[in-house]
Amino acid sequence: MHGEAGALVPRAVHSMACENAVTPGEKCHRMLFEHGTCAPASPLGVSRELLRKEVKVTIKFAIITCSDTRTLETDEAGQKLEQLIAEQGWECIRRVVEMDERPFIAGALIDACDNTDADIVLTCGGSGLSLRDVTPEATRDVADREVPGIAEAMRAHSVAITPFAMLSRAICAQRGHTLIINLPGSTKAATENWEGIVAALPHAVKMMAGEGHSTQKDLSEKLAAAAAQGELG
Repeated sequence: MHGEAGALVPRAVHSMACENAVTPGEKCHRMLFEHGTCAPASPLGVSRELLRKEVKVTIKFAIITCSDTRTLETDEAGQKLEQLIAEQGWECIRRVVEMDERPFIAGALIDACDNTDADIVLTCGGSGLSLRDVTPEATRDVADREVPGIAEAMRAHSVAITPFAMLSRAICAQRGHTLIINLPGSTKAATENWEGIVAALPHAVKMMAGEGHSTQKDLSEKLAAAAAQGELG
């Protein structure tokens, strides 16, 4: 479903404080584990590297604020999202402000998905009923497929707080191994939407990486068995 926007060069303002020195397009997670180094696969067929991935995932984010009037310095909603990401122990590797123009937003999405190692791209703003709100359309232009449950969960969470949440046209979609989530432009609404979906994001990233549907009980049993085999010490 990649549209003509794929040929565009994004016009965005980058936050240098948010950039990390990582290899573009790496598309992998930084896995942390408190004991030792990688060991051979266990008799259970579960390597220590997989166990690391299941224990903790450091998710990498890019934030694209869609606005004709904001700058990085005045983008309070984008700054708040950076803070919320950091509170989870995750990383923001890019934050930009892009004009409310469909091709420019599409170009910024392509750049974030294809040329950084972001697992999730958050857009901020442009998902309401104003004629200048074109973020959902730009997202569809570059997406491979939609993930409607996330947008539904955001609206369900927010509509319990304010009936105005039903006016959101935000979508969630997937481009390759990257998830794109449209969030509202106001700091309060963006925070509320984040709170409604944040618990599901680690599993979403694992699923996009092809790591399956292991339950917490399954993982606990695998960890205990591996420890009994002396493979985690």
